[in-house]
Amino acid sequence: TFYYLLQHEPVELRVYAADQQNDVQLFLYSLARKFTDRAFQWSELEQGIELKFDLETNSLKGELEQLQDPLVSSRRAYEAVIQKIKNIEHNFDELVKEFPVKKNKKEELKQISTDLEVIIKEGEHVQELLGNELKRIWGDAA
Repeated sequence: TFYYLLQHEPVELRVYAADQQNDVQLFLYSLARKFTDRAFQWSELEQGIELKFDLETNSLKGELEQLQDPLVSSRRAYEAVIQKIKNIEHNFDELVKEFPVKKNKKEELKQISTDLEVIIKEGEHVQELLGNELKRIWGDAA
C-alpha cells in the first residue's frame, strides 16, 4: 500500500494553530483511507514514510498511530454536522455539486514566502476573500 505513496512528491504541511492541526490530521486520515483498504496499518504508512524520506528504520514507530483517535473523532464530528445540515437543507448534495470550483495551475497555489508574518498576513487576506465569496453565494447562511 505505501509503495503508492512513493510515486509522488511530498508536500510540506505547516501548522500554526490548533484548528489547523485538526484540519491537517483529518486530511492525512482521509488520504490514508482513500489509498488503502480496510486493513490499513499505521505501521505500513510509517515504513513507507521512513523509506521515502530516508529516515532511520523504526524512527516513527507508533508516532503516526497517535493521530487515529483525533482523526476519527474529527470525522465523526464532521459527519454529524453534515447530517444536521442535510436534515435542514434537503437538497444539500445538489447545492454542493453546484458550488463553483475554481481551478488553478499548481504553481499558482504554491506558498512563495517562508516568512511567518507574510504567510499569516496572506492567509488572513485569503480567508477574507473566501468569506466574502461564500457570503456572496450563500448570503447570511454562510
